[in-house]
Amino acid sequence: MTERSNRYRKQKCWAIMPDGSQCTGTRRSSKPWTGPGSRDGKIALCNGHNTHFLKYGEPRTHVPLKAQMPMTFEKRVEHYMNPVHGYIQITPYKCFEWQRTKLRAGYGLVNSKVVAERCGTKNNVQTHRMMWVYKNGPIPDGMQVHHNCYNTSCCNPDHLELATGMENNSDAGMVRHLRKRYAMLLVENRDLKKLIKKLERQVAKEKNRNQQSRA
Repeated sequence: MTERSNRYRKQKCWAIMPDGSQCTGTRRSSKPWTGPGSRDGKIALCNGHNTHFLKYGEPRTHVPLKAQMPMTFEKRVEHYMNPVHGYIQITPYKCFEWQRTKLRAGYGLVNSKVVAERCGTKNNVQTHRMMWVYKNGPIPDGMQVHHNCYNTSCCNPDHLELATGMENNSDAGMVRHLRKRYAMLLVENRDLKKLIKKLERQVAKEKNRNQQSRA
């Protein structure tokens, strides 16, 4: 191996990570690329980002490489809960809203064997159950993890509590009722705005007619 190639391989990967920092991996190959991190139409990539490039046609820097590496349950959950990595978004109400795969009801979903094994499922785990296990340990038999913030996409452990199925279902029924009532109020408010605009147009037309008749 030449001295030049040795110097090349000791340099860093040029890929720009989600937090704006440069990838710390050692560059292994160069690809034609004009996106973030490129120089003169090329980008030097480490093995991980080069694998992304070969598979997807881009370095896929929005998918951190650490997520692809073997990690313990605790490390993986901590990785998910770091907003820099894009898995959650923290709302003004301190909800940790899951930004990736969700069920129709809004519950976040994680596909990880490490997480599933700890939570007692085969493949997929709902994110709020994952967070309860992470902070408090196994979920007791017959109990469910309830959102006291009523935001099903939230996985903030401080917004979670245990409840029986009956308690959880009664709360869910109340939330459905409130959401339905809220939707009805939105429709009523929209219709009221339309009526106000219609009356404003009629008043403006009448005013114009009066001004024209006086002229």
